[in-house]
Amino acid sequence: MTIQPLLDALDIQEAAAQALAGGLRTQIDELQARLRVLTEDDAGSFARRR
Repeated sequence: MTIQPLLDALDIQEAAAQALAGGLRTQIDELQARLRVLTEDDAGSFARRR
């Protein structure tokens, strides 16, 4: 019995996991950017109220 098919399947799983991780990193970056904008907006409105 050869283990090559198992190694090939692991390669496919690794590629899929890397793609998912990349997508999650992109989502995290986008959410952090939105949070920065919201935080800056809140800080600006607080400064105007004072």
